[in-house]
Amino acid sequence: MIDLLIRHGVYKTTHYHILETMKLKKYFEDKLGHSLYDLFPEVKENL
Repeated sequence: MIDLLIRHGVYKTTHYHILETMKLKKYFEDKLGHSLYDLFPEVKENL
């Protein structure tokens, strides 16, 4: 996410978009019963 902010800039709605993205992540993790990163181990390794 930081990479996107650096490449595309920060706007007055950026804070809102980050919060909504985190809500979506939590929603899907609650449905799955585990972290989204468990589905993509290559991403997890690069964090």
